[in-house]
Amino acid sequence: MPFLYDKEDSIGFLLHRTSRSLVQLFNERFAAHGIDLRTEHWAVLYHVFEKGDVQQQELMSLTCTDKTALTRAIDHLVEQGLVQRREMESDRRKQMISISPLALQHKDHFTGIVMNEIRTEACRALSQEEQMQLKQLLNKIYFSIQSAQAQKTTPSNP
Repeated sequence: MPFLYDKEDSIGFLLHRTSRSLVQLFNERFAAHGIDLRTEHWAVLYHVFEKGDVQQQELMSLTCTDKTALTRAIDHLVEQGLVQRREMESDRRKQMISISPLALQHKDHFTGIVMNEIRTEACRALSQEEQMQLKQLLNKIYFSIQSAQAQKTTPSNP
C-alpha cells in the first residue's frame, strides 16, 4: 500500500522547514558580525528589551521555552554581559531578568541585523502585501491551535 503523506502538501512540514531555514540564517548572520547570539538568545533578549524587567517564569511563556532551555539561554546572556539576573526581594525563589547597559548600547545594532539583513533576505521574494498576508495566515493558524489546546485543558461545565 502506498504512503499517502506528501510532505510538500503538509503545512506542518513547510512551516518546520521554513523555521529551520530562518534559524540557520539568523545564526549565520549574527556569527558573520562576530556576535555570539543564536535565536534562543535573541528570543529572550527581545522580550527583555521590550518589557524591561521580566520574571523568568514570564519569559518561559513569552518565548514558548521550557525551563531548562530558558535557563541555558539566560546563562549565556549573563555570561555575555547582556542581561542581569537577580532574586526578587518579595520571593527569593523567583528570578528577575533585566537588560544590561552593554545590551542597551548594542540594541540598535542587534535590531538592525534582524530587521535589515535577516528579514530582508528571508522575505525578498515576497511583496509587502504577501508579507502581510503571510503574517495574518500564520497568526490565524497559531491562534486556532492555541484555542483548541485551551479548550482541551479547560474543564467542561457539568
